[in-house]
This record gives sequence, C-alpha cells and structure tokens, in this order.
Amino acid sequence: MNTVDSSPSIAVPTLTADEVARLRVTSTRVVRSEWRKTFSVRSTWITLGLAVLFHIGIGSAIAWSTANARYNAYFRRLIERTGYADLLLLDK
Repeated sequence: MNTVDSSPSIAVPTLTADEVARLRVTSTRVVRSEWRKTFSVRSTWITLGLAVLFHIGIGSAIAWSTANARYNAYFRRLIERTGYADLLLLDK
C-alpha cells in the first residue's frame, strides 16, 4: 500500500487593505448579528419561554409561602371555631 503525503490544494482568497478594513468587528455588527441569531434560533425562544415560566412559578411559590406562613394560624383557628372543613374568602 502506497501513501502520499500531500495536502489537498485549497484556494485561499487574498483581500486588499480596503476589504480587510470593511470586515473589522464593531459593536454595531456584533449587536446586529446577535439580534439575528436571537430571532432565527428556535432554542432561544424555547429557553426564553421556559425562563419566563420558571420565574412566574418561583415568584408564585414564594408569594404563597409567605402568605401561608403569615396567615395560616389565623385561618386554622377560624376553621376550628366555626367547625367548617375548609374556608374560602372572596373579596370584591
């Protein structure tokens, strides 16, 4: 078996100084490319949606936990005093 150690020839384009200057990275170009990526990649929207749901869920759990710790004893006594199995409060 015979092997040859030669690299395949690849055409490398040469750029002029003006063309190189136009290709530099700027803040505007970075923001523009990230904006395009945000709207074109599906996983970005899925991740964003999951993050919003996670924040709503965590916020609701913390709010419920805080209210439960604050008012649970009061409502327990009210339920025991009235003899009801449960209590539902409605406000206008």
